[in-house]
Amino acid sequence: LKRPYELVYDAHTQSLRILDNIKVIHDLSTKLKLDMDVLENALNHLHTNGINFKIIS
Repeated sequence: LKRPYELVYDAHTQSLRILDNIKVIHDLSTKLKLDMDVLENALNHLHTNGINFKIIS
């Protein structure tokens, strides 16, 4: 069996890391989930207070 791995690109340093440790992958996934929850709460707060915004990707 192959070990699980994940590629992570860092836009700030323009580097690519190969993660093959399941704990590291889990920790980074959890951090991303928390970051997305914070972003969602911030956007909901803006919307609730009548502040218009547009997400540009």
